[in-house]
Amino acid sequence: MQVLRKLSRAGTHLAGMLVVLCALAAHVPASAAVIYVDTNNPDPFPDGSLSSPFRTISQALFLSTSGDLINVAAGTYAETIVMVDGVNLLGAGPGSTIIDGTFSGNPVVTFDETKLNPRISGFTLRGGSGDAIGDVDGVPITAGGGILIVNSSPIIANCEIRDNIVDQGFTRGGGIYIDNLLDETPQILNSIIRNNVALSATEPDTGRGGGIYVNSKGSSVIISDNLIEDNVAHFGGGIYVRNSASAGASIQRNIIRSNEAVEGAGLFAAEFDDSTTNIVNNLIVDNGTALGVIDCDDTDPNISPNLPELCNDGLDNDCDAATPDIFDADGDGFTCDLDCDDNNAAVNPAAIEACTDGIDNDCDGLIDGADPDCQ
Repeated sequence: MQVLRKLSRAGTHLAGMLVVLCALAAHVPASAAVIYVDTNNPDPFPDGSLSSPFRTISQALFLSTSGDLINVAAGTYAETIVMVDGVNLLGAGPGSTIIDGTFSGNPVVTFDETKLNPRISGFTLRGGSGDAIGDVDGVPITAGGGILIVNSSPIIANCEIRDNIVDQGFTRGGGIYIDNLLDETPQILNSIIRNNVALSATEPDTGRGGGIYVNSKGSSVIISDNLIEDNVAHFGGGIYVRNSASAGASIQRNIIRSNEAVEGAGLFAAEFDDSTTNIVNNLIVDNGTALGVIDCDDTDPNISPNLPELCNDGLDNDCDAATPDIFDADGDGFTCDLDCDDNNAAVNPAAIEACTDGIDNDCDGLIDGADPDCQ
């Protein structure tokens, strides 16, 4: 009766409703429905049955309830969709079933308060430009080019999320944006996330998470067995994670390659308040800065082509093997391990204490009047 009521809301004929009821009874329990979608269906009065599928995914979602399965045939669907709690969406495969959000001004797919593990599988999601989710001093925060996930626990599997661009205001999550507050666990599995961008045309240096952006508070996220490549942001070209309030993230068995960012080209992770980010068995290679310079250790935020070389720490901080670990930056004849200020040639162990400038000129640990040379 619930399926009948939903279809009557769409204004379909009684005969069409009977066809759907018979089809659903043959495939699913009485409490759930299988609804079919095919953009190439010529029927002017589709009813969502196998013989007369709806032409848009949005129409099927409007008539669905938790437990339903929406089966989408191959084709290109020029629309953006908002998922329904507990409804699963199955495409014919990312190579043949495409949801194209070009010119929509929205995320291609939105999950908002959908906590009953809805699943989307077998699609390419492209052409999204995100949604305004708030503002900072009147400047919008734009997020989720391909997928926007807010306080939800979806499963994204066997999809390709590509060619989505978020470029207005403070930009977050070119491919996928996740912002959860409590007990949600979204999963990104066995998918390809490529050629997505989170770079602002209006607020330089603010873009975060070219491929995937995660802001998790008291929640968790699983990012597993994906190919994440050729995404661009200012922070976290491939993945950006910010965990707080005992949140957790599991990032495992992914290939993260050829992404670009000024900081954290492959992966940028920040943890607060007893949070954890488990990064295990990933291949992180060939990621670089926005200038195309390769980050020689993209798992360590203290190592980057944009950082200065630190003295005598045993690390290649600036990713330039020609820069020695012990050097004389100010050219005063004393190397950085002996010089207490290697950026000032007037300060070194052979200098004379000036006594009134507030500086330890001779590197003996004493300043001005405390130095015996000034008494």
